Amino acid sequence: MKPERVKDKSGRLGWRYRYKNPLRRKRTYKTFWFKSQRVADQAFRDFLEDLENQRLGLRARTDWSLPFTKLVDRFIAEAPISTADRREDLKRVLMQNHLKLGTIMDLRDPDKLTNKAGRLVASGAISSHFGRFSLQASLKQLTRWATGKGILPFNPLLGWRPLSWDGHEKECRAFRPEEFRAVMDASAELDGLLARRFPSPIVFRTILVSGNRPSAVLRAKVKDLREGRIILPPGKGKKRNGRAQLTEEFCQELHGYLKLRGDSPSLTDPLLVSHRGCEIERNNLASDFKRAIYLAAVKACWPAEVEVPAGIEPAAVADLLYLGKSRGFDGAPPKDPRKIAIRREMTQALKTLAESMRNQVDLWVSGLTLYSLRATHRTWARCLRVPVEAINLQMGHSPKNVSDRHYQDWEFIDPGESSQAVWDVMTGRVKLPKRRKTAQQMAYRMAYGDSGNEKSGRKGRPSSLQPGKQKWVNEGGGQGGGAGPRHLLLRFAVCKAFLP
Repeated sequence: MKPERVKDKSGRLGWRYRYKNPLRRKRTYKTFWFKSQRVADQAFRDFLEDLENQRLGLRARTDWSLPFTKLVDRFIAEAPISTADRREDLKRVLMQNHLKLGTIMDLRDPDKLTNKAGRLVASGAISSHFGRFSLQASLKQLTRWATGKGILPFNPLLGWRPLSWDGHEKECRAFRPEEFRAVMDASAELDGLLARRFPSPIVFRTILVSGNRPSAVLRAKVKDLREGRIILPPGKGKKRNGRAQLTEEFCQELHGYLKLRGDSPSLTDPLLVSHRGCEIERNNLASDFKRAIYLAAVKACWPAEVEVPAGIEPAAVADLLYLGKSRGFDGAPPKDPRKIAIRREMTQALKTLAESMRNQVDLWVSGLTLYSLRATHRTWARCLRVPVEAINLQMGHSPKNVSDRHYQDWEFIDPGESSQAVWDVMTGRVKLPKRRKTAQQMAYRMAYGDSGNEKSGRKGRPSSLQPGKQKWVNEGGGQGGGAGPRHLLLRFAVCKAFLP
């Protein structure tokens, strides 16, 4: 009997099969919710094979009672994943098990997974961006690998529709010079409070001056620091690495940082180490950097006119805003009722102060991440009019046009101009130029179709086809006001670049 195409109330498409159950010896129906008939036919054949194995007393072709965590462990250990960082990201996302999957049987109903993810997004446990681009993508990669290995008879998430997304990507903006210095001071303060062995600010400054991706810089070895730069590998796929040229002063600072590690480190040791002297993990470094950003924001937004109770420090407020919970008290819990009341009042005052500063702190830290250091390098260098070719060579950005790609000899380009400009701004020797008012006025004029001829009261540009005669032609090709599609796109690009 040919399969019948069915559709449920939600609009989901599938194929319905009629078969005789060899165990019960009765005719019944089985529906597979796949849009493609080819995939549904394969799933139906595997289903019949499992039933026949059960009738013969053999092991089923697929063990649907396999725990989800064991499947993840095998996937992380055996799957061909591009980089170690990507492997760690997949392990972190899948092991957290946001959807509470017990066995691989729970993967067979994509609609239930969509409903669970929707409830998590509605409750604020995860963001819609994380649900679609991290959680769903990781699960689909897992099932594709399991299907190829024969662990699953078919890919149950092949037809899983993309989860809803609000369209807001992760924002990433550049630091202002005073903001970056405040974050470095906050990072040094955290090192002192937590009695860390090795400093953190030099790690962040290395990423900023080199302009390369944090993961590439963190994988550098001691032997890679030579010739006035950090020699990075070519990169994998589309991820190119730049020259990572450093200034002479910063190279001396890095050599002094290596001397803090006692005996001369081995050439194969990491160039940058964690607080305990081990290899740095990118996720831990990003979390530590975000914590320093929150501390700098709290100190910048600290109320001057409001009287703050004694004993409340900016670090405690920053921890409460970033971690969502306050730090504990030292020593054993008090038994004196008066001391218990004082501690309760202190905790309540800390929460009140943190809530009063939350909006200002959130505005200060918005868009600032570890990857903002890369955006900061390019922004500062461009503000000081460093050639784009030098910046691209320093950061590893591939050329976009044909002339730069095929007819540019990159040996004549000095990437040190980019790192020197960033170093001068970071140390305060050079100030970034202010935004020109003429550029802002020009953006407003282009936005409203004004060419600057205020006296004429017309929009557009004068035609120069016939000398001596002024014939006004709009940008769209006709006469009169208005603008064509190409010029509208140009106006939008200019407004986005110059308007606040």
